[in-house]
Amino acid sequence: MNGFYPNKPIFKRLDTTRFEVIGKTGLGGDGNNEKIIGPNNLMNIAWLNKALEISKSIGKVILPDGAAGTGFLISNDLLVTNHHVISDSETAMKSKVIFNYQKNWEGQPEPTTTFTIDGTYFTTNPILDYTIVRVNNNPGEKFGHINIKDVSIPKAKDYVNIIQHPKGGYKQICLTDNTVYKVTDPLAHYMTDTEPGSSGSAVFDQNWRLVALHHSGGPTLLDGEMKFVNEGVLFSRIVQDAKNFLGVPDELFDIIITAMKEEIANFINVAKSKEDIQIYANRIVEVYPNFNKLLNDTIILNTSTNEIDPLTAAGIGVAVGAVIRHIGRKNESFKVFEEIDGLQDLIKPYINTDIFPSKMYESIKDDILKDLTVIRPLVNETAEIGFLVAAAFLAGVKAGADAYGR
Repeated sequence: MNGFYPNKPIFKRLDTTRFEVIGKTGLGGDGNNEKIIGPNNLMNIAWLNKALEISKSIGKVILPDGAAGTGFLISNDLLVTNHHVISDSETAMKSKVIFNYQKNWEGQPEPTTTFTIDGTYFTTNPILDYTIVRVNNNPGEKFGHINIKDVSIPKAKDYVNIIQHPKGGYKQICLTDNTVYKVTDPLAHYMTDTEPGSSGSAVFDQNWRLVALHHSGGPTLLDGEMKFVNEGVLFSRIVQDAKNFLGVPDELFDIIITAMKEEIANFINVAKSKEDIQIYANRIVEVYPNFNKLLNDTIILNTSTNEIDPLTAAGIGVAVGAVIRHIGRKNESFKVFEEIDGLQDLIKPYINTDIFPSKMYESIKDDILKDLTVIRPLVNETAEIGFLVAAAFLAGVKAGADAYGR
């Protein structure tokens, strides 16, 4: 039985002893069967298992003076917390982190494991308020770690969950009254409960993807008025800032200069029109099924929203086109776009130099993504053909290659 009984009487109480039958339950369109009311809040039960799995990598950070914060593992031996929790390598060397500091359902403390911290492998940023530091003896082998390749960016009215050590106490989680109020790069503001000691906690979306590093709360000026909200730093911004320290591979660039290199070079040399861009975009998506995902992941990592923005795709493409032309040192190709003001000046310093391709790619990409207005005419020109995001990327590739070759 499924717990639903059709034609079961529905009673209305008249007084303490009398009831009136006002209808019957039923199937179909009579409006009496159970239904989703408002947003669908049903979750796969495995959602709870994922929460428990992820929670293992959250630890309590103990400072030399006895104060406490929260931190979480992003690899077997790398811990993330706030700069204002661990601000320098000397403090890190004297600190420790405790995992499984929590109570069971009966309210009894569970066994814990304490690790010391290696302050010699350390990076921090007081503006983005993060610290990344090595923990001795690879705690992630036992407690796991959070995947920083799968970060997300929340938007207003999304829900975010925080696993934390409030007031330095046992591990807790907030799952209610946890809506996002506003996201203003590089910060997310949310109503999710925290307390002192929660600094350094991981903030997750409803799919348990990492979205932010919690760091503060209190009255904040938003939309011209003071709001009492909690605040985290978008983790995509932290990954961008610490990418060299973390050694995060750029999988998009890797596949472009290996498996896709000849395809991209051929496109640069033979594409004659905007229509050719669309044709090649369709081909690349078909032949390289992982390309779209890698492009989308790179776009999200370089924006402050989860929107797959074609303008950002084109900016990344410009850097790729210049690098492919730089590697080939070939200047002959058909020109599809008129010269874009400012683009050649941006690429000119790299022409015929011995700069390493990955460094050139990162440098050009970072410069363009700081100010996308220079390539907005490029996207406006190609929008008329109803392009895929992959086509916007290839439009950027063509423009970047042409700017290098002129």
